[in-house]
Amino acid sequence: GELLVAHLLVVRVAARGPELAFGSLQREAHTSVEESYKDTQFDMCGEGHSRMIMKSGKPAKSLEGSERLREPLLSMLREWGLDPASFRGREEEARLALQRAKRELGPARGYTHYEQMRDEQLTDFYHYTVFPNFAVSVTADGFHFLRSRPHATDPEKCVFDNWYYAIDPPGETAPVFTPGGPVPRGVDAQYEIFEYMEQSLGYAMDQDMSITSGQQLGFRSRGYTGVYLSGQESRVRRYHEVLDEYLDGKRPARS
Repeated sequence: GELLVAHLLVVRVAARGPELAFGSLQREAHTSVEESYKDTQFDMCGEGHSRMIMKSGKPAKSLEGSERLREPLLSMLREWGLDPASFRGREEEARLALQRAKRELGPARGYTHYEQMRDEQLTDFYHYTVFPNFAVSVTADGFHFLRSRPHATDPEKCVFDNWYYAIDPPGETAPVFTPGGPVPRGVDAQYEIFEYMEQSLGYAMDQDMSITSGQQLGFRSRGYTGVYLSGQESRVRRYHEVLDEYLDGKRPARS
């Protein structure tokens, strides 16, 4: 199918902006995405690029509570003809059931590209970080572009591009689920430019941005002497290693 520009925002962000305005952690993702680094694949290359593959289509193992089937997983199951009630007590099986349903029903609904994809690519998130300032999350149904650009005059600010492109197969009428929420299908999103906190980027992105703002304030603390990274932050560590090599004049390699 064709590509639909479903979500297109440019945000001007100040490094010294309001701290933790939308909360501190992105928590709703674990209702449909595995968040444990022990069950997530991380790949890194010498140039500073990296990849993270996160299993989706099932609740994270860490999700607590008696009701482990929640939105947006409930809607994902129903969209592909699956009854959420049938997965109570066996929630881990939802991911494979979604893969089978998309494999079986997708081509007839116009998602002919499914035929070229592996089963895990039908449900999981493939997040690529391209050094130094671009990232893209790829799924079977669309991709999310993220890019930070320097502000033209203020080194304490940046311009943040937040774009989502959805697959738009012929005959499909269901809304497009974007990081900013569902939007009508068949209409390209309007290009929007605004200052951080003037409007929402979507719940998950608001939380991500609030963390960034808090981090920047911490970096400017007189008590800051360096960062302590956990084992799951290997991609962040590698990014800063490559960045430091450029700052130290070790890159690019001189012949």
